[in-house]
Amino acid sequence: MSTKHFSEGSLWRRWDLHIHVPETKLSDGYTCDGDVWDEYIDQLEKSPVQVFGITDYFSSDGYFALVDKYNEKYPDTDKVFFPNVEFRLTATNRRSSTISSKRTVCSRSNSKDSGFGSPTNSGCDWP
Repeated sequence: MSTKHFSEGSLWRRWDLHIHVPETKLSDGYTCDGDVWDEYIDQLEKSPVQVFGITDYFSSDGYFALVDKYNEKYPDTDKVFFPNVEFRLTATNRRSSTISSKRTVCSRSNSKDSGFGSPTNSGCDWP
């Protein structure tokens, strides 16, 4: 990801903080004729959306898989990714639909062992 700073002041950027990736737990509906990850990553890079919340159920595995594959293919991308963990609750609403709770995480580490995110790909600006 680029480390450039913007001097223009406030700008509108497109964010999508809830997208699922191929191999998402409980809801993997991605198919294509070629490599599904390759096609998915190409579509994200072409997208006008600048910031993505990579969502998976009860896990951040999809986030780590995407970031590894994405950085390999587009090491100089300006796209920003956050892990977004979705929890399905057993409670239901008035229409008997299940309730989901989502948590977007940002921290200083790029290690699975010590947290989420990374200074170069989390969108966080660390001193």
